[in-house]
Amino acid sequence: MRTTTTFALILATSLAACGGDDGTVSAIDARRIDGSGGPDAAGACDIPAGLSLGEGTGIDFERSDGTMPAGQYTLSTGITLGMDMPPTVMFLEFYNDYAPFGNSTTPGAIAPGTYTINAAQADYATCGACLRIYTKVEQVGMMLNVSQKYMPNGGTITINSITPTVGGAIDVTLSNLTMRQVDIAAAPSFATTDVPGGCTSTVADAHFTGMVVAPMKQRGNAVTYMLVPSERKH
Repeated sequence: MRTTTTFALILATSLAACGGDDGTVSAIDARRIDGSGGPDAAGACDIPAGLSLGEGTGIDFERSDGTMPAGQYTLSTGITLGMDMPPTVMFLEFYNDYAPFGNSTTPGAIAPGTYTINAAQADYATCGACLRIYTKVEQVGMMLNVSQKYMPNGGTITINSITPTVGGAIDVTLSNLTMRQVDIAAAPSFATTDVPGGCTSTVADAHFTGMVVAPMKQRGNAVTYMLVPSERKH
């Protein structure tokens, strides 16, 4: 059974590396969100000040189709960074009913382009091209425990090419991301606020390719958190 590639979590001054697809460490779906909504106190930083993630292949983006509004769909993935347990996970989601792709009444196409991280993309409540890094991710019952949460406030996400239907290919590049530690409120708000005195990091570059797959696809020993719909946007 195919599993997603594991990126090595390394200092920006080191060479990038990738783990193998042996099923020992699997990606966690991008739509799984910590539901506590409580503030994250600033303290010791769980990730280094600079990350270089390099190349990843065989990444599954799950497609989930909605009906409100008609034509709504989401593409999402989760990539485990490094070999720490509990893991650090980078979540990447594309929502076609949020800018820059569309809006709540008129969903658009998730299409090739370079998307700048502006104020809307820096807030999970309003992003359509959403990227988060969660550290020490653990499932406790039907909730997630997360040590620290990060979102970008600068840089770009480029969709180099995409066929957004199941079986289609996708190619994505991350460039010059500046990350800051945040708190993400519980549903339905999802409002994102900076943690006072919180940690910061950068993602200099990352490039990964993969395919669009049907939802609820089991990958290796990946755990499915889809039982908590109130803790994700769709």
